Amino acid sequence: MKNQRVQLMRQMKEDAEKFRQWKQQKDKEVIQLKERDRKRQYELLKLERDFQKQANVLRRKTEEAAAANKRLKDALQKQREAAERRKETQNRGMEGVAARVKVGDTCCAFHQ
Repeated sequence: MKNQRVQLMRQMKEDAEKFRQWKQQKDKEVIQLKERDRKRQYELLKLERDFQKQANVLRRKTEEAAAANKRLKDALQKQREAAERRKETQNRGMEGVAARVKVGDTCCAFHQ
């Protein structure tokens, strides 16, 4: 009976030690998994920040390009308008010359 009790106590100590080692190993695994998760969360936040920065740069560049295109279109429109005004001024000048030439022709024809 005493032998069985000693054997049972020894078995209980071994089981307790095995359980302690198993629990220690599992706790270590949990700590490693938590650490890995924390690193992944940090990496995800970093990637999100980088993405947001890139999106902001892209948006700013797009806005700058749109503004440059608008300035260019406005400048081209002003150029066209100036060219039209010059053309109209030249045409009016040519009409005046043509009228004077006709008057001169009539005058010269009249004197002949």
